[in-house]
Amino acid sequence: ERRKDMVKVASRYAEACRVAIRNVRRDGIETIRKAEKEGLISEDSRHGQENDVQNEKNGWKYWNNNPEG
Repeated sequence: ERRKDMVKVASRYAEACRVAIRNVRRDGIETIRKAEKEGLISEDSRHGQENDVQNEKNGWKYWNNNPEG
């Protein structure tokens, strides 16, 4: 019984972390797009930076599913 409760709590924490990671990704991409609109970076640079942000998020996803390493 206690173990089931602990699993529920851990699941809530995990979901909160996933939401936080998605929010950081969204904010990063919005910032990159704003910089492009303001002429601070080129379209090519925007694509590269968006890919970098996505790859970082994917790294967290991989780590989340494989805690050993």
